[in-house]
Amino acid sequence: MSCTTVVSLRGSNVSVPVRSGFGQLPENVLLNIFQYFNEDELRRNIIPVCQQWRTVAENPRLWKRLKFSGMTTNTSVICFKIWQLNKAEDIIMKGIKQPLVVLRQICRCAQNIVSISLRHCHEISEDCLRHLIVSCKSLKTLDLKGTPFKSLILFEELACTKNLSNINISENIYVTVSHISSLVVNCPSLDGLHISSFQPINRIFITDADTYFFLSHVSKRLRSLSLDCSNLGTGSFSAILGCKNLEYLCLNFAYNFDGNIFENLWKTLRKLKALKVDIICYSLPYPTVVLWKMPS
Repeated sequence: MSCTTVVSLRGSNVSVPVRSGFGQLPENVLLNIFQYFNEDELRRNIIPVCQQWRTVAENPRLWKRLKFSGMTTNTSVICFKIWQLNKAEDIIMKGIKQPLVVLRQICRCAQNIVSISLRHCHEISEDCLRHLIVSCKSLKTLDLKGTPFKSLILFEELACTKNLSNINISENIYVTVSHISSLVVNCPSLDGLHISSFQPINRIFITDADTYFFLSHVSKRLRSLSLDCSNLGTGSFSAILGCKNLEYLCLNFAYNFDGNIFENLWKTLRKLKALKVDIICYSLPYPTVVLWKMPS
């Protein structure tokens, strides 16, 4: 990591060894170098090298994305990292132990956050989510897949969120058709809607008429859509064809999907880059999950 350079002093025969190399670079130079590494590379390859590199590598300017997962991850450590690396724009959490505590810390220390993913965690309160939306005014993406929460007025209050554009509320038994209706009506910037699994506790499922209502409000701006199609038919797929700006489409449990619909999707949705379909359809030679991706 370092080497020795011999420097002769002016007017003297004395030679003085001077240490040089990557280990001796000034911190501002190291900071400029480290900005080309992503967060995983900083964690694995840079921080363990030496104390100086660790100090520079933990500069908040370098950390735009934080990831935490597992019930064994200490909540205090998560909260400390959110405080220490408070320039992060994207926080990803999966199966953490105390999500409410962490969300409160985000509200206190990371109010400029742009994207939050809180997947497969214990139930969280509506009040905490309302506080999060009010505190983090730059929030664009909210992914709550598999994290249950009950809602009385949250979806109506989304009208106050000028920046929230992408939301995932899959695998939440408390989400109802009425909630989704409120979401598409009240969220003015919504261009990404993800409900890949919808099994409501009230057993009232999404119908073709519901799908038409949802998509009619967002069709002009919708760019990504994931939908549980287990109870949907031709009417819903026709409504999807009206979303001309779709780039990503995921159709789960699409039992009524057939070859004609598939052909029309590619003909009509010219901007579509990726299509994922979970099908059990005997008119197509694909019995399970199929992913089509257009070349970039």
